[in-house]
Amino acid sequence: MAFIQLFGAACSAQGSGNAGAGGATSTSSSESGLGGIGGLGGAGGAADEPLEGVATICFNVCDSLQQRGCLLSSFEDCVTNCIETFVSVPECARERAVYEQCLIDERTADCAEPAVCAESLAAWQYCTTGGCVDVLCSPKNGGCSCKGTCLDRNVTVECVPNDDEGATCTCKEGSTTVGTCQSELIACFPSKGCCAPLLNL
Repeated sequence: MAFIQLFGAACSAQGSGNAGAGGATSTSSSESGLGGIGGLGGAGGAADEPLEGVATICFNVCDSLQQRGCLLSSFEDCVTNCIETFVSVPECARERAVYEQCLIDERTADCAEPAVCAESLAAWQYCTTGGCVDVLCSPKNGGCSCKGTCLDRNVTVECVPNDDEGATCTCKEGSTTVGTCQSELIACFPSKGCCAPLLNL
């Protein structure tokens, strides 16, 4: 995705619920941050536009890094990579925006990630993983196997490829098989594949 296309498209949508994100150079949460975050679809904007305003948030993030001498890539690459982080898991855009705004407000010239942002980072990670932590995945029988803790329950997902296409996945909670399911892809992460609804994730 081209930087200009992404930035231009998102900026053109700012008129609806994104006035706060317009302050591209401001680092005040009252001026630049939470207004823009509110425009992110499920966070108070239109539900069918979950990524509205993301380009402006990412511009602010990279501008903040540049001003503090913490930018490790070109400004354009920084904005593009930031946008892709949002786009990869759009249903968690609200959590990501809150985390990024924390970095804008709290990061100092030492470039270290502020400890105060750990809670918002954890909220984003929790959203992206469906509440699964310490998940270990490995190849198995031509497919894959993942084990971890999801919502305080020990779960295991094993998927093996079908003869024609897709895969058959076995979904376990503890040592109990709660069911099997068909997946178009060989995908074993518990909260992302076909086992998710069987495991109530």
